[in-house]
Amino acid sequence: KLMSENRWDEIEFDKIPSKAGLIYKNAFARRDIIAKKYEAFAKDENTKVNATTLYPYDVVKKAREAMYYDRSDAKRVMIEKYWNNLPDYFNGDKSNILCVVDTSGSMTSSYYGNVAPIDVACSLGMYAAERSGGPFKDHYISFSSRPQLIKFEGADFVDKVYRCYRTNLCENTDIEATFNLLK
Repeated sequence: KLMSENRWDEIEFDKIPSKAGLIYKNAFARRDIIAKKYEAFAKDENTKVNATTLYPYDVVKKAREAMYYDRSDAKRVMIEKYWNNLPDYFNGDKSNILCVVDTSGSMTSSYYGNVAPIDVACSLGMYAAERSGGPFKDHYISFSSRPQLIKFEGADFVDKVYRCYRTNLCENTDIEATFNLLK
């Protein structure tokens, strides 16, 4: 309502519903009247965003879009803030989890809707890797003809997503090779 009434300076970012905050982040960053407030909010490590109705793939999809279309620091920081404020679907369990993430070419097309299977694969792999415990924390196996154990690394969240998408993007997968790697 505040946006449609042109009352941008009254917006409280921590009270915006999660889907709306993720969708309208570009509008906040572009408006002169609120851009500095938005950037300060994004960079303040003590502030939180509402991410209760977001799925990990929602945030990863926005990170993928930022890789190619928008390199603004404030927007990248805000995307990471949404990622860090996702609900704890594991309820504090730090089990030893290792995901196999398929980044093959067939995963890049959106068949129904606007979410590509690679968005879901990378997001679940990252989410589980960051929240798990044990020796596989922050790692995943690439699902390809030559699978590898890979650590999620990057300068920021958007860079981690980019590296996951670019890692071993291949045209085929080999489940037997994946199982052999696990031996």
